[in-house]
This record gives sequence, C-alpha cells and structure tokens, in this order.
Amino acid sequence: MAKYIYETTGDFDKFVTTVRDLAQDISATTNYEDGHQFGNTSTLMVFERYSIAGSSRVSLSVMVTKIDGMIQLVAIPSGGSQAIAFKLNNIGEEAFLQRFKESLETSRKTW
Repeated sequence: MAKYIYETTGDFDKFVTTVRDLAQDISATTNYEDGHQFGNTSTLMVFERYSIAGSSRVSLSVMVTKIDGMIQLVAIPSGGSQAIAFKLNNIGEEAFLQRFKESLETSRKTW
C-alpha cells in the first residue's frame, strides 16, 4: 500500500479547504464521503472515486494535522482490489494517490 506525506506552513483551515477542493476535482466521480475535525488541529477526510482500470471504487483517506506551526498531511488509498485473499490489481489506488499528489504539489499556495 502506498502512502503520501506532505508538509507545509500556513493557515490550517484554508489548507484543509484547499485539500478538500483539490481532491474532489481529481475526477468527475470523486466524492467527499465523510470526515471529522478533532479540535482546531486535526482533520480526517475520506474521498471515493470510481476506478475504470479496476472496475471498482477506491478510497483516499487524508489526515491533516497542525503541530508546532507545521501542517502535516498523510494520504493513504485503499480498495479496488479484485481478489479475496490478497491484493491484486491496485492500479486504481495508486492512480488516485498519484493524481492527488500532483494536484497538491502543483497548486498555488493560497493557505
């Protein structure tokens, strides 16, 4: 399973809004499923999209935290496997994570 970690500085709430908007704009099938904010310094968001490559839905869990002035993000994809006992064909997961990473890293810093 792949994982993406990103660190930045700035306004926590604006960054969370930017992340949510970027993730939803990845494809027409991407949905914000649910999330939860823990106080002022941690937010969990879960996104889901349809993967044509895997003919299934894949999810992306994104956790954003602010610690000592640094904003840290971790994104972990899951789902999309076509096997029962082990992972097979996780192309959709990797593509979702890669598109999210590219979107975040190429976006103009507005937070």
